Amino acid sequence: MNNMNRDREHLKLLSIFNYIYGGLCLSFLLPSLFIFFPYIPDIFNYDILSLILLSLSILSMGINCIGPIASGRFLIKRKRYWFSFAFACVQCLIFPLLTVLGVFTIIVLSRDSVKTLYGLENV
Repeated sequence: MNNMNRDREHLKLLSIFNYIYGGLCLSFLLPSLFIFFPYIPDIFNYDILSLILLSLSILSMGINCIGPIASGRFLIKRKRYWFSFAFACVQCLIFPLLTVLGVFTIIVLSRDSVKTLYGLENV
């Protein structure tokens, strides 16, 4: 197997793992939103700090779900190299679940042959 085929296979595997993680996150996020939905009319009875914390919590859960799916899509299409690289760095912070996936993504994306696949010859 030559380097290009190996790199494509590694990018495909990383993409699949990102899709799996994003799908698992969505499977936990969507039911929690349906549980929260009936309480929306009462939300204005809370103080502003609770609203800010709730909004940040929902936003971070959404980013945690959509980010891996987007990164997986970019990996398989070999587009937006720096998005996938930066998101892999963020994944390293989510210990221990995503640390391994983030480290392997950084290792694969750091190869010169992968950069060639992305069209980043001089980086």
